[in-house]
Amino acid sequence: GKYSIDGKKKVRMGFKRVEVSPGPHTIYIEVETEDGSIRTKELFESLKAGETKSVCWDFNINAVCPTR
Repeated sequence: GKYSIDGKKKVRMGFKRVEVSPGPHTIYIEVETEDGSIRTKELFESLKAGETKSVCWDFNINAVCPTR
């Protein structure tokens, strides 16, 4: 899959950290399913100074990934 933050270039998803400035952000996620269709999700997150967040979307349940 690919993602973009605040409309910047889409990049392949991975489990690496991405640093952004404090404030509101738009995260766009795009994945290709086994049958070749494209599924997308747009999420809105806001960060305070020094705050970290993990963002995960489960397209199978159409919701934020369950925590383990």
